[in-house]
Amino acid sequence: MVLVALSLAMFLSGKSTAQISGNRVHIELTRGNWYFTDEDSVENTPLVWDHRWFTNLVNLPDGGPTVRNPRVRWETALPLVRVSPDDPSIFSADPMTGVYTWDFTGVEVAEPAHLPLSAWDAEETVTEPPRFSASRSVEPRRLTQQVTDQTITVTVMIEEPPPAGANNLHVAIASPVIAYDTHRLVTGQFVSQTLVPGWHSSIDGVSASWNIHPRDFTVGDTYTFQAILRAVKSEDLLGSPLFVPGS
Repeated sequence: MVLVALSLAMFLSGKSTAQISGNRVHIELTRGNWYFTDEDSVENTPLVWDHRWFTNLVNLPDGGPTVRNPRVRWETALPLVRVSPDDPSIFSADPMTGVYTWDFTGVEVAEPAHLPLSAWDAEETVTEPPRFSASRSVEPRRLTQQVTDQTITVTVMIEEPPPAGANNLHVAIASPVIAYDTHRLVTGQFVSQTLVPGWHSSIDGVSASWNIHPRDFTVGDTYTFQAILRAVKSEDLLGSPLFVPGS
C-alpha cells in the first residue's frame, strides 16, 4: 500500500525568494503549523498541529540545469529539540554556537524536485481548529495499470474568519519529488487542473495549486478544486496498490 496523507498548514511567518529568470530556484524559510491525517476529511474542530520551522529549496521547472551538492546552514539562538532529516551522514549540529548544517554532497536537485528541511523548538504542538473543513476524493484509488490517470477533488468550506494578519489562503494537491529520496515506488505528473473563479491557479508538474486573498472570500463559501495526476508505478511495485496523492 502506498498512501500520502491529507495535510494542512498554517504559515505564521516566512520569507521566500526566487531568481527571476534563467535557472529559477525558489528558497523559503517559514514558521508554521502542520497537521497530517490518513483520513479523507478534516472537520473544523480543535486539531493538534505540529509546530515547526520549515525551509525548502525548489528547482523550478524552466529548462535550467540541476542544482548539485546543496549545503544548508542555519544559525539560530532557538533551543532546537530535533530536526529532519537528521542522518549524521548529512547533518551536523553545534548547539553551543547555534549552527546547524545539512551537507548534501552528491545529491542532485533536478527539476522540479524539492529539498525540504524541518526543525522543532521547545513548543512542538499547537491545538486549535483550522477555521475551515476539507474533504478529498480520488478516482481511481488503486493503480491497476503501469500508468494511471487519477482525478483528485478537494472541497473546502470556509467556517470562520482567517487569523488576524493572514494575507493568503493556499490550496495544493501534490505528489512532490524529494531530492534525497532515492527510490520512489510511484512517480507522477499533474497534467491538468480546473480553474476556480476568484482564485489564482498554477501547475508545475508535481503539484496543482490555488491561491486567494482573505478579502476575496466570506465565511460560508465552499470551493471545489480538481486536478489530474498521471501516476506511474515502479517496476518494483506489484499488484494494484492504493495510492492517494496528498493535498
